Amino acid sequence: MLQRTAGRTSREKRMRGSGLVAVALLLSACAGAHREGAVTSLTAVEPDSDPLTLQIEIGRYSALLGQVVEHTGVSYDHVGEDGGEETDAGTLMAQLSAAVRDYNAVRSALCASKTTATTYQKIRADSCGAQYRPDWPSVPITNGVVAQRSSHAGRPIVSLWVDVCEEARRLQPAGQEDEPVCPME
Repeated sequence: MLQRTAGRTSREKRMRGSGLVAVALLLSACAGAHREGAVTSLTAVEPDSDPLTLQIEIGRYSALLGQVVEHTGVSYDHVGEDGGEETDAGTLMAQLSAAVRDYNAVRSALCASKTTATTYQKIRADSCGAQYRPDWPSVPITNGVVAQRSSHAGRPIVSLWVDVCEEARRLQPAGQEDEPVCPME
């Protein structure tokens, strides 16, 4: 783990700030739909279908799950695929499917890791529900289809990450409240 220095460079501050903005936008979109009780479908909003954007978004899911594992101390068999440089729709869909399998594996590991410790206890209990199994119809895979599916699959992954990061923030030792607990915050 990298150690933090007392001062941050302006580049680190900008990167952290831009990451915060991206996560805030994603979370506000999800929260807005839930607050309004809106029922969203895969065709309600047209997400960005740029292949490079999709590759980054899908790769981010693995990074978020890595932080969940780091904070909770669970282990699981990672099935995700390295992004590589290929950005064709079929490869991106395979990476997204692997991210969903990793999400389910992390949740299973959380459920199986019941401990007497009070940390992450609610998250562990909540992870014991049914696995996330998106009902993706059999259609020709295009970047637009991958974008819609990625948007849909990202919601539970981001939600788990947010819950774990909030608990990690609560557990942060006194005097370290200003330090980020999840590097993608």
